[in-house]
Amino acid sequence: MGKIKRLFKRLSLSCVILALIGCDSLVNPSSIQSFSLTRLDGATIRVVKSDNPKVLVFHLWATWCNTCMEELPGFLEFSKSLPETDYEVYLIAVKDKKSEVRKAINEYSISQNVYLDSLGRTMVILGTTGVPFTAFADNQLKLISISDPLKFESPSLRKVTRFHGPRDWLNKEWLNLFFLEVKDHFSQ
Repeated sequence: MGKIKRLFKRLSLSCVILALIGCDSLVNPSSIQSFSLTRLDGATIRVVKSDNPKVLVFHLWATWCNTCMEELPGFLEFSKSLPETDYEVYLIAVKDKKSEVRKAINEYSISQNVYLDSLGRTMVILGTTGVPFTAFADNQLKLISISDPLKFESPSLRKVTRFHGPRDWLNKEWLNLFFLEVKDHFSQ
């Protein structure tokens, strides 16, 4: 019983220390580590730092998520507008079944590579607990701050590194600002 009490004291102390030093950087990191993704065909790829200045777009979704499925056509249209030479889109189905993801690919005529993360590891890596979710990173895996399309029309634009929940991916004013902000990120 004494060992259990000591363990709880250590865990409690660890939580206090994390709160004092700011655990937000652990939950919402400014960059991400290299990680692996598995395509539906079983092939595995590694997302790693690169010398090629591309924007990496990580879009997490699930077939069981009604909001995700409502948002998906707009995101797919947005992703088609991104030049392949400058952007790499990762459509990651999380906590989902391969058969359901295949049905969605057929129903929505998805031509991009789709990755399956049945355990939800990428949610942890990217710092989210829900879907739909989108994050943008540069070739060094540093997250890029982008004006949030939900806050676009408010007087003070709020830049974020992660979009939690659905977005209007086809708002033309936001799209223009998005491309400018990405260009600014790479010119710094």
